[in-house]
Amino acid sequence: MYIVGNRYKIIDKDEIYPNNLYKAQDTFCNNLVLINIIEYNNYVNKNFLENLIDEMTHLKSLKFPGILEIIDVGVFKTEKTYYYIVSPYYNGITLEKMIKENLLNRKYIIKIFNKILKTFEFAENNNIYHGSLNPKLIMIDSNFDVKIANFGIVKANNGINIRNKDTKVYLSPSQICINYTDIQSDFYSLGIILFESLFNKLPYKVYDEDEKMLNLIDKGIDYSKFNSNESNKDMIDIINKLLARKDKYQNVKEIIVDITGLMYDEVNINNVDMVIQKEVEVVRKKRKKYKYKNKIIAIIIIILVIISSFFAVFQ
Repeated sequence: MYIVGNRYKIIDKDEIYPNNLYKAQDTFCNNLVLINIIEYNNYVNKNFLENLIDEMTHLKSLKFPGILEIIDVGVFKTEKTYYYIVSPYYNGITLEKMIKENLLNRKYIIKIFNKILKTFEFAENNNIYHGSLNPKLIMIDSNFDVKIANFGIVKANNGINIRNKDTKVYLSPSQICINYTDIQSDFYSLGIILFESLFNKLPYKVYDEDEKMLNLIDKGIDYSKFNSNESNKDMIDIINKLLARKDKYQNVKEIIVDITGLMYDEVNINNVDMVIQKEVEVVRKKRKKYKYKNKIIAIIIIILVIISSFFAVFQ
């Protein structure tokens, strides 16, 4: 049993690791919550906790269903210093788990990312960004509704991502190079997550050294190592544009337009039998039409031949 902040009892876990969402019981109120742990490191600003309380208040006022609300924050110490972030309990599973257990197909990916993008469109319209997005922080329920945790964390840290080795691959080049975060950083993270959802693998190896990571990103993704083909080319195009440094998406609405296009294609794929049946009917009608037309032409030709023969006899 693990108790955080002398209040929150982690359920079914004897150990906890940073940057994971855990089911917990609030021993004060006797209700379920979700809790996330952030380990202190050199990237954490000295005013982080104070700023986080301000962000918690701001996010509460927005009340968008896709953003997992923060209801409590605090700090506790063991051998190390940790911050904890508490949210209302949400009965879903993380996107990370769906990827690991191979629960995703093209249709589900499109559904989930459409919901994710709606949340980011709301965030963009309210001049906020996430800055530390990864599959561990995206929760999906049985209706494919989405909740995204840790909005406000990076902003509370003055725009600097509180780095974690397991999530470094999701950092944009500007975050790795100069610790700069904006909405484009979220686009990059979405590109990596979309790739991982599609191929069940990460596009790059993760290095501790920033220079090595940047070199990998500069080389781009070698799709020949993955199961890429014409059937997922449209999704790969979106991934590449999300990860691009030039000719990239300028806003969330542009991404939604492209994802919506995939949804339309998926509907056509799901109704392929109906489409084929309709096409067959069209072909049959055309054949009947041409068959009837050919009969008429044949009759006309026969009549013309008879008339020609008749005139030839009397000449």
